[in-house]
Amino acid sequence: MTNTENTALQMIAEAARCPDYGPDMVKALMKKLDMNEKGFALLMNVAPSTVRLWTSGAAQGSG
Repeated sequence: MTNTENTALQMIAEAARCPDYGPDMVKALMKKLDMNEKGFALLMNVAPSTVRLWTSGAAQGSG
């Protein structure tokens, strides 16, 4: 494998990783999207209680 191919594969692997979103980042994203917990839950296909756990820091979303 050439260096260029290896670099391209590394870039793809990095892009495929889901970033870690802490409570502040989740809240900021909800604010940026102008969404409440219920709307954000619908968007993310999770229960509103899950969004509450994310925003409180009691749980963290996974990829």
